[in-house]
Amino acid sequence: MKPTETASEAAAQTDDLRKQKALRRLEARYGEARELLSSEEPHRNLDWVLGASGATKQRRSNLSLKMIPLVSLWLEDLAVELERGLAPGPLGEPDERVERASQACKTAARSLREATEGFLSSVNPVRRKTMNTPQAFAILFTRLPRIENAPGLILLRVDASRGSEPPTMVGTLTDAALRGRLAHFDLHTANELAAVRKALASDSGEATVYEHWSGLESCLQFWYGFSGSQIRLMAWTCEACGETRRESIGGSVGETFPRLCPCGQATRLTVPKTIGA
Repeated sequence: MKPTETASEAAAQTDDLRKQKALRRLEARYGEARELLSSEEPHRNLDWVLGASGATKQRRSNLSLKMIPLVSLWLEDLAVELERGLAPGPLGEPDERVERASQACKTAARSLREATEGFLSSVNPVRRKTMNTPQAFAILFTRLPRIENAPGLILLRVDASRGSEPPTMVGTLTDAALRGRLAHFDLHTANELAAVRKALASDSGEATVYEHWSGLESCLQFWYGFSGSQIRLMAWTCEACGETRRESIGGSVGETFPRLCPCGQATRLTVPKTIGA
């Protein structure tokens, strides 16, 4: 340690080096994983954060701590897709080449998870110590405008700062997806659920419920990755102007709802089956 360097400064530098090393490892594992999968959607949101372009590196340097748990969920989605591997041959018999590729995908998924955990621990070394300490979170809902006489989707945000910072944007939900989440753990009373339904009955209606979770990551894991109506990046192209739009939407497979392009044209979307389901 240099004579003018305090112990706290030295510790901070060591901590920064640890974070940089963990991030470089995560970048490498992410790059390996992407090479094994299609370059198409739905992982462009991760390319925005962990890709190799100069612009991406600049965004990554300014990555908010509030954004990191959501990025970890995207990485888990990628790991799950890798674990599914590749499909067998047309007759259902595993081709030796496909089997090798499938094993490579599973190995990459394991490495990606290890790198993700290492990065999360480097950003917050005490996360394991605090994960069993419940924290209060405000779950915020806002009804989006009606489209073609159909109710708008519900904007979902999570706030752990008691209003001192902007809430974390999670995505949008269909009514069925929201009902499933609210009823899952039986945490909310009938009166509370009725109040939420009444508040969201009209355009721009707002409602808030409060839940206790061990941390932001576990809260987002539930609300983002709820089984049966997971929030996923959905891409659609406007038939009128040809513009392609992408939105994070949670809904049950087969649900159909309209989305509105800035040009004014409405397009109906249907939630597809999960890849590999």
